[in-house]
Amino acid sequence: MPIERRGTSTAGYRGTWGTDFSVTMPATVEANDQLLVAIIAEGRYTWTIPSGWVEVAAASYDANRELTFFRKTAAGNEDGTTQTFTASASTAGLWTAICYGGVDSTTPLDVATVVLEMNTNTTTPTLPSQTSTVDGAMFVGFFANRASSAFSATNTPGSGSTEVTDVQNGDVGLNIFFGLYAEEQLKPTAGALAQTATMGTSTAWQGVQVVLRPAPPAGQYARPTATVAAGSWTRGGTDSGTLQGQIDETVADDADWIQSSLDPATDLTKIRLSGVQDPLVGTGHVVRYRYRKNATGGSQINLVVRLYRADGTTVVASQTHTNIDAITNGSFTLSTAEADSIPSADYATGLVIGFEATTV
Repeated sequence: MPIERRGTSTAGYRGTWGTDFSVTMPATVEANDQLLVAIIAEGRYTWTIPSGWVEVAAASYDANRELTFFRKTAAGNEDGTTQTFTASASTAGLWTAICYGGVDSTTPLDVATVVLEMNTNTTTPTLPSQTSTVDGAMFVGFFANRASSAFSATNTPGSGSTEVTDVQNGDVGLNIFFGLYAEEQLKPTAGALAQTATMGTSTAWQGVQVVLRPAPPAGQYARPTATVAAGSWTRGGTDSGTLQGQIDETVADDADWIQSSLDPATDLTKIRLSGVQDPLVGTGHVVRYRYRKNATGGSQINLVVRLYRADGTTVVASQTHTNIDAITNGSFTLSTAEADSIPSADYATGLVIGFEATTV
């Protein structure tokens, strides 16, 4: 499933000096979700954090403020619970917590997190550009500020982004006011993005941008769907129609097949496979098929099976079977390097499988 925001807890404010920030988790959290917490605090601190959490990045402006970002791969029992983040000294500040589902629990961050540390005022802060490596990544940008007086709450997301949270709070007696704003953008295709926002107050903003990597899909099967180049291969068996129609079954059926010419000489056919989602992993890619010679004895025939990229010419991997005879199950597994050489777009278009028969 694509990455989706399950919920955002109501942003909290610590208006009195203290070290503990009691952060309430969103109401719905499932196992392997990604929990994100951002805290803007008065001053710069080291943090003691609950078990399972990781401090990912911090953005600061001199010694007056720091925005710190944390994440956790959820166990699934955090719904509505309170997680305590403890600063190394007494402070005040503002926090928000967000939960995302559909994130890769093994490698949740697609690329390194970046920070924005400004020392000049602006109403249009822009986070450093990041380039996602896979389709369907979620960019989440946090912007925070601290001022000595109340400021405007009118903040709007940048082009293509959706507002996630926008909260301001402060204390007149302390002359400390905080703002914390977050936005998200799901990027359908891999590429660069630098999130920006239009703020109601011109100030020196701190920011953190994180790119969440989508979870790999469950097991998928790519099956014959079109003939790219028939060569001299023809249909055999009881089925009618196309070459791919003879070999597209979900359970092996030896009553239908495709066959090369008699005594073939590098007789090659290419069949396109159905499109699938980029699995985002380099292991477990297996090509399976069955093959035979139509009669025992006679000339020796070798069979080469190749997996091509979507262009039908670039070979990803191959397997050679010499002196084929009776019906045999054939397969080969792609190496990690071979699997990683396949672009995401090729998975969607459909890879190509080729069968080449040669008389020796």
